[in-house]
Amino acid sequence: MSVISELDIINAALILLGEPAIADLDLTNSETASKIRVRWPIMRDSLLRLHPWNCTRERAILVRDSIAPLFGFNYKYPLPADPYCIRPLAIQYSTDGDFLPFDNNTFGNSRKSKHTFVIEGRYLLTNIEGTTLNTLGQEGINLLYSCRPSNNSVAVYDAMLVELLSLKLAAELAFPITGSKSLGVSFAEDFKALLGPARAINAQEIAPGIPIGAVLGVFN
Repeated sequence: MSVISELDIINAALILLGEPAIADLDLTNSETASKIRVRWPIMRDSLLRLHPWNCTRERAILVRDSIAPLFGFNYKYPLPADPYCIRPLAIQYSTDGDFLPFDNNTFGNSRKSKHTFVIEGRYLLTNIEGTTLNTLGQEGINLLYSCRPSNNSVAVYDAMLVELLSLKLAAELAFPITGSKSLGVSFAEDFKALLGPARAINAQEIAPGIPIGAVLGVFN
């Protein structure tokens, strides 16, 4: 079985719309290809950020930036660029493996100030001083995150995420390409119907009770 590509997902959407497949998105000079080049990367990243998909989960050690925030926090850590961090999920704030999920953290909550953090731009701001050493001997903090895979490779995507992407793209392109609003609504409904089961199956691949279970979808 061949490795799936972004073009395979795009062509799956075009087939749903009754349109001919594209051989090379970058070299195809057509109105359809132009619209796809604009919408595909935006829609892909939006869907990757929508849910903590297991197949796009990555781990990294964030090294503290040399310049501290102006106020409010003691440290800032740049988010990973490769693989690109789409959605931070949790940080490890103690040496015994405790993780603090992002969805449980807000300004003014009841947690101790040293465990408070926030994302600003492409930085994580916090009072947590990293103690984990990376391969270069630099101190940092452990981050669990959802990524956009290196080189935009979709080979790691599971089958249901691939199907969701093709349905979402078909829904968004239905009217611009075919002029049919009802066709777009139909594919949007198909996408919504598949999203719930896809999230449920994603959660079943994580053992209940692990410290970061809630943020990874076990309990929602």
